Amino acid sequence: MVEMAELPDGLWRFGLPTTDLLDWRKLKQAAHLSPETKRTLEMTARALGARRELWYGSFEPIELAVCRAQRFSVEADEWRDALRLVEP
Repeated sequence: MVEMAELPDGLWRFGLPTTDLLDWRKLKQAAHLSPETKRTLEMTARALGARRELWYGSFEPIELAVCRAQRFSVEADEWRDALRLVEP
């Protein structure tokens, strides 16, 4: 992650409340993933330290204006709010 954060544009993430998204269980069902694809995704992600209970997604377009933007600070080793596109 540090290598990506040190690139000229840095490392960014965009988020929104999970209540607006499908959790992994619902998402994989709605996507009609094959059992092999689900197993491969989960095993690969677990090996990289990901936790599937934190996976969310959407099949609908998400307005950027409702997202929270954060940039990773290598110096502070933390995510920092970069900007707020819409006030809550």
